[in-house]
Amino acid sequence: MAGQHGEVRWGYHRAARVATWTLEYGILDATLCDVDPIRLAQRPLAFVVSNAGTGAADFKRALLDIVIRGSALTARLGPRV
Repeated sequence: MAGQHGEVRWGYHRAARVATWTLEYGILDATLCDVDPIRLAQRPLAFVVSNAGTGAADFKRALLDIVIRGSALTARLGPRV
């Protein structure tokens, strides 16, 4: 799976927007933009892809084993949150 829009959230707060992402074998690789470094440092975080036009979450999964290097994020996806 791949996409061009998404968010990393800490609770109901957006920690970062996701410009592009790929998901393969439960591993998320994403390019972050519009980052809030304080919120991005919090845990637990979730990856969210919203339904276009409605804003409702189509896909929301916990982020585990997070590695952030610059604007690149790699994480293992956990259960639905």
